[in-house]
Parts: sequence; C-alpha cells; structure tokens
Amino acid sequence: MSHARDLGHLEASLQHSELHDDAQRVALAWRSLRRGSAARKMRALAWAPDPPQLEMGQIDSLDLLVRHRSWTMCEFATALGIDPSTATRAIGRLIDVGLADRHTSETDKRVTLVTATPLGRETQRRVATRRLGVVVEALETFTTEERHTLADLLDRLVASLDEVVDRRTRPQSRAGGD
Repeated sequence: MSHARDLGHLEASLQHSELHDDAQRVALAWRSLRRGSAARKMRALAWAPDPPQLEMGQIDSLDLLVRHRSWTMCEFATALGIDPSTATRAIGRLIDVGLADRHTSETDKRVTLVTATPLGRETQRRVATRRLGVVVEALETFTTEERHTLADLLDRLVASLDEVVDRRTRPQSRAGGD
C-alpha cells in the first residue's frame, strides 16, 4: 500500500513538474510575442512603417476606437481595461497625431465623446491589413488542423487567464457574512 501511495505521489509530482514546464514555455513564448525581436520587427513592419509612427498602446487604442462611431471616455476605458485617466492620455496621444477627436455630447454636456477621425480609420485599416498579412503568412507553415487547434487553444488560454485574474483580484468575502 505504501508503494502505491509513493507512486501516486511521484506521479502527482511529475504532473506538477510537467505543468510547471509547460507554463514556463507558454510564458516565454508570450514574452517573445510581446517583446522579442520578431515583435520589434513586426511593429516596424506592420504598425509604424510610415507616418504616423505608432506604438503598441496607440494601436490597441485605435483598434478599439474604430469599432464604434463614438465612445464615452468611461466606456472606452472599460472596454480597453484601463483606468479613465490612462484612457484620457491614450486618446490625447491619438488626437495629437490626428487619429482621434474628442468633443462634448450634444445631449449631455457633462459627457465627453471620442471618435476616430477619417485618418484614424484609414490608418487602423492599413495597420490591421498589414498585421493580418504577416499572421496569415506565418500560419501558412501550419496545417489546417493545426491552425484551428492553435486558435482554439489561444481562445481557451485567454478565457482561462481572464478567469484566474478575476478570481485572484476579486476581494475575498470574510467569514460571518461581513
């Protein structure tokens, strides 16, 4: 019986070790996607080959901004997952290069609305087309089944990360109903 328990413990340790190793590989790949040499070259190739020179955060903001005709600053900040003050600075940088506009709502003067300018919409379309072209070319080395599996697994990873982060950042309720 002791031998079976030891084997079970060893198997659990190996599974934990394999999980740790896999998590480390995913974390390193994630970092490479965000910060590696290919990511830096991708920024130069797809995001900033011609004016205006945009940074990753500006592209994220512009990608979101063009999804709707206009956004309140609060809606925009929530959708981007950032604080309202950070959203205000992000929009300010887009306004500075002519890609966004900020104005007061005609129906509620207390509300500030932000919109993509025509140049902003064209810039986002151009960047998205180039970015997608690079990803399509990279995925050509995968089989159809591998591409589907990769996309499904990435969707699951994003959903799982959202759940874990939400759970870990949720305030813990105290025992006794407080």
